[in-house]
Amino acid sequence: IFVISCNNEAIKKICEEYSAIWVDEDKVLDRKLSDVIATHPTYNRWGWMYQQFLKMSGTLGECENYLVVDSDVTFTKDINFFENGNPIFYYRDDYHHPPFFDVMNKIIDIKRFYETSFVCDFMVFNRKVMSDLKKHIEEHTGENWIDAIIHRIDYSLSPFSEFETYGTFYDGEMIIRKVE
Repeated sequence: IFVISCNNEAIKKICEEYSAIWVDEDKVLDRKLSDVIATHPTYNRWGWMYQQFLKMSGTLGECENYLVVDSDVTFTKDINFFENGNPIFYYRDDYHHPPFFDVMNKIIDIKRFYETSFVCDFMVFNRKVMSDLKKHIEEHTGENWIDAIIHRIDYSLSPFSEFETYGTFYDGEMIIRKVE
C-alpha cells in the first residue's frame, strides 16, 4: 500500500504503523503542487486537481493494475475488482457534470458514450492503459498530458475527472456495476 501525501509526520507515522509506504507527493510527478498553482493562482481547486494527476501518474509499484482509493473511503465489506478476468468499473449514480465531458472531449477527442458515469471514490487502473491514455492526450494536444488538461479546463468548480476520462478511454472488456 502506497500513501501519497504532503510531508506530514502524522501521516508518515500511520504508514509506518500499518506497514504502508509513504510517498512524498512532490516526488511523484515532474512538477509540484506549487508549480501547478502558479499556472492560475486564483483558482481554488488545484489541490483537488493535483490529486487526480497523482492518481494518473501510474509510477508507483510494479503491478499490472493499481487500485486508487480516495483518502476519505473506508471499505466496510468485501469488494471485487475483477470478474472473469475483466475489471469492474463501479459507479455511484449517473453523475452528469458537463465540464468533465467537455474537457475529456478536448483532450482525447472521445465523447461520453456510456449511460452511467465512472465517477466513484475508487478505481482500478491498468498501468498500460493509463500510459496509453497519457500518450494519447499528448499526441492529440501536442502538450504534456498535465499541461493539456490544465490548458483546457474552464475553471468551474469541478472541471475534470480522471475516473470519467479513464473509463471512457478504456477499450477492453469491462463490467460496469453500481456501488451498493
